[in-house]
Amino acid sequence: MKKALIILLVLAVAGGAFGQTFNWSGNFQSGFGIQIPDEGDALIRMQGNTYDFINRLDLNLNAANADNAAGFDGVLRWNNITGGEGFTPVVERANLWMDVSDGMIRLSAGRGGPGGFGAGGSMNPSFDLAAGDRNVSATVFATDELRLGFTIRPRATASPLDEIQYIFGARYDITGTARIVGLFQYNNKAINLAAGVDIFALADMGLTKLGLDVQFLDATQENADMSEIRLSQAITYTAPTSLQIGLTLREILQIGDAAREFPLMRFTGWVQYPTGIFTPRLDFGVSINTDPNLNYRKPGDFLRDNQHGDDNVTAEDTMAIAFSPNLGINLGGGASLEIGYTFGMNLETEVMCNSIYLNMRVNF
Repeated sequence: MKKALIILLVLAVAGGAFGQTFNWSGNFQSGFGIQIPDEGDALIRMQGNTYDFINRLDLNLNAANADNAAGFDGVLRWNNITGGEGFTPVVERANLWMDVSDGMIRLSAGRGGPGGFGAGGSMNPSFDLAAGDRNVSATVFATDELRLGFTIRPRATASPLDEIQYIFGARYDITGTARIVGLFQYNNKAINLAAGVDIFALADMGLTKLGLDVQFLDATQENADMSEIRLSQAITYTAPTSLQIGLTLREILQIGDAAREFPLMRFTGWVQYPTGIFTPRLDFGVSINTDPNLNYRKPGDFLRDNQHGDDNVTAEDTMAIAFSPNLGINLGGGASLEIGYTFGMNLETEVMCNSIYLNMRVNF
């Protein structure tokens, strides 16, 4: 608790010191969920901006000076993983950035990254330059259409040099038509490659998102006798009646001597109808050959594996399903609520889980 008070005091002092020249914004997120497993007692937990059943509160902060040439963004999180008394403050993200050369180059450092290089299907956001632990980054806005990014990211506090990740990114925007992204990641042990495209040219037809990702992980097979190819296709459609539909299909294939003989697949989607104050929505999904995580309350997260959240735990011939009807409520003044129910089931083991949740968000 003392750590939380100290961090809040520092933020308050910084806000007072720079309040005349910096514009602040952010949001606070929390809520609670009741998880009802097949066996055992129901579990009641608080939650922040993630959808797992860990006691959590989140405070997101952003700041920029009047010229938008320097700023800060961060996430302060209070965790209570054990369910006991008290919360532990954790700086989930803290990133300082500054523009130089008349805004042509943006430098950033901290726990986070510059962002802006996510691929179309969003298969693995951590492969973007936006995520990760401690790093130093630079983004070069070469032209109005082309930007280049470079990040140096240690994998741990005291990483040896051969554990440092080097990430290069390139993004090219064709206004109103498409966005093309390429990424190269290297850490002296493995080479990871990714490319993606977002197509905007069909927005007049209601296709507000049409994206494709291709990733090639450990291309040199240095860490194991296999490499992994990941595909992700995403589409969002908005009807003239304001009905919105989103669908994502993800596949993981392995090649090499130690490769799995079966692919992993996950299909997720959502349908929602915004009306101003209320937004009824249905999330749903199916996964094949993965062991689902019963500790999440959203289908897209529930269908990830139960250890890494990245489809690394597999179970051949296993299928899992999940669906979640929920309701978003705009309370006005930057405040909103989300109330929902989630059902998930592993069809192979017949293990199932029900959960009810309420999430609150206040923007400022």
